[in-house]
Amino acid sequence: YQKNSHQQMEPASTTKILTAIVAIENGDLNSKTIVSKNAARIEGSSIWLSQGEVQTLEDLLYGVLLSSGNDASVAVAEHIAGNQERFITMLNEKARAIGAKESNFVNPHGLPVSNHLTTVHDMAAITRYALHNPVFAKIVSTRQHVTPWPGNDWDRSMTNHNKLLWRFDGADGVKTGYTRSAGHCLVASATRDDQQLLAVVFKSKDMYADCSALLEWGFANFELIRIASAGQVIKPANVTDGVRDVVNVIPAQELNLVLSKSQARKMALEIDLSSNIPAPVMRLQSVGRLKAVCDGAVLAEIDLITEEAVPRRTFLHVFVNWLRRLFGR
Repeated sequence: YQKNSHQQMEPASTTKILTAIVAIENGDLNSKTIVSKNAARIEGSSIWLSQGEVQTLEDLLYGVLLSSGNDASVAVAEHIAGNQERFITMLNEKARAIGAKESNFVNPHGLPVSNHLTTVHDMAAITRYALHNPVFAKIVSTRQHVTPWPGNDWDRSMTNHNKLLWRFDGADGVKTGYTRSAGHCLVASATRDDQQLLAVVFKSKDMYADCSALLEWGFANFELIRIASAGQVIKPANVTDGVRDVVNVIPAQELNLVLSKSQARKMALEIDLSSNIPAPVMRLQSVGRLKAVCDGAVLAEIDLITEEAVPRRTFLHVFVNWLRRLFGR
C-alpha cells in the first residue's frame, strides 16, 4: 500500500537511519572518538555529550537510533568522515546506490534545512537495506541501552523513542522523527512467523496508530512463502554417458516470496529442466530454472544447479563394471 509515496518531504530524525547504516559499514564499532565542540553544541534532541568526551562508535550509534541524539549524529559523522561535509557526500552516494534517487540529504540528523528532502518510498528502500545489517537490526530493536557517562556518578541511560516496541506484537524497529515543519514521522518494522514488514509515514497526525494499522493490514493480507531452500533437492535429473545415471538438482539460491493470500493460493511451481544431461557434469552446473507462477505471470525464477559432479563414463569404467557384475561384486 502506498499514498503520495514519491512526494518529497522532510524526513526529520528518520534521516538517522541512513546516518547509522553508513557509519556501521564504514567504521569500527569499538573505535573511540573525542566529541567536538560542534557536536556537543548542536541544537535539538540530545544525549548530552560534552566537548572532549570520549565515546565508542557503538555507543554513539545507540544514542543516534534510540535517543535520537543530534549531538551523537554529528559526532558519528565527524568520526567516520572527518567532517560533516564529507559525511553528507557519503550519505547521498549511499542513498543513490540503494536506489533512493528522489532524496537529498544535507545533514546527518534531520534538523530542518533547505533541500533536505526524501520520500517515503526512498526511506522504505533505505530502511529495508539497513535492516539486512545485523548490527543495525539489533540496535533499532533495543528498548534501552546503558553506557558509562564520563564525568558523572551515574550511567547514561538511553531509551528507544519508538513506542511500538512496547505496544505492537512483533515490533522490532526502527526510528521516529519530529520537527514542527516535518510533523510526526515514523519508520516501523515488525516480524511475525519469520515475515518482516515495514511501514513508513511522514507528517502523520497519529504515527503509531497509522503504522500499526498498516502493519496489521499487511500481516492480515500477505504471507511469506518459502519457494526453495538452500541445498533442497528439487528432483533427480537423468545423466547420459556418465558414471552415474542421475544427479540431484538443487536451487542455486534460497527463494522466498511475500505474496497476497489470494496469490499464494493460486501460485504454482514450474520446473524447466533438461531431460537428459550429457556427461561430464560439473558440480553446481546450471541445468534448468525453477519458476513461481501465478495467473500465467512469472513472479520469480532461479537457476537449478547440480548437487555434485558426474564424470563421463569411459571404457575403463565400463570394463570395471563388467568385471563387478561378472564376479558378483
